[in-house]
Amino acid sequence: MSIPTSSPVEVPVYETQFLPHTDDEESLWEVLEILKESKGRYLVKWGGIDPKTNKPWPDSWVPKEDCTDTLIAEWKFKKAKMEQQKKRKRKMDDSRGA
Repeated sequence: MSIPTSSPVEVPVYETQFLPHTDDEESLWEVLEILKESKGRYLVKWGGIDPKTNKPWPDSWVPKEDCTDTLIAEWKFKKAKMEQQKKRKRKMDDSRGA
């Protein structure tokens, strides 16, 4: 997912959280997207297939500092877009009930 440069969705500003480690070349895994956020962690969807099960890797919680700035920006955009859609739906529901 890439974030459109001209979007009506307002994305909250955040500070860089990713902390690179010296062994990143050997230990970085592909994350497809962030699914949820909770208390300093993100639930991530992993890329690739588990060779033992031939199924996708299960989603798991990781510390926020283990996610890249790009992943976090995409998550913030997705979250802001979902929030905007909820507000729009509430507004429509309220106008129908009035």
